[in-house]
Amino acid sequence: MHTQKVDCVAAILRNAEGRVLLQQRSDGPGVPFAGYWTLPGGKVDEGETPGAAIGRELVEEIEIETSLELWRVYERPASDSVTVVQRVYVGRICAPISRLAVNEGQALRYCTFEEIERLPIAYGFDSLLKEYLSGNITIENMTPGDWEAVRAIYLEGIATRNATFETDAPDWETWDRG
Repeated sequence: MHTQKVDCVAAILRNAEGRVLLQQRSDGPGVPFAGYWTLPGGKVDEGETPGAAIGRELVEEIEIETSLELWRVYERPASDSVTVVQRVYVGRICAPISRLAVNEGQALRYCTFEEIERLPIAYGFDSLLKEYLSGNITIENMTPGDWEAVRAIYLEGIATRNATFETDAPDWETWDRG
């Protein structure tokens, strides 16, 4: 039997607290995994690169642009005749939930590893997230010595208008106060 391959993309987006952004799928009739939680993403359109596809999906679904790195490529069965070639990108997100659009699905939320373990997760992304979050990734408290590099990233977000609604970078003391 010939298996059709379909290219798909997804993004693991973490905020400053290390929480992962999840999107709750629609609960309409005929929606696979209706009401389950998933990662933002979708299918790669014909003639589109996977990198362009994940950028498009993030703009369409939650109206953000952010820098991403390809973390994993793997295949997963979608049916007896379809195999998904899944590309998973990782990146940071600075926006609070209130500033993100919900253009697809029912809701968005930032989740801890423990919260993810208790949610119904679509497409087998629960095991993927467990692997990613239990890896050799640590989040350390920021120190004044980190500020110049963080400030440069913050100013880049201001310049592109993709990462913040602010018009100037705060000083270290203001940033550290939150």
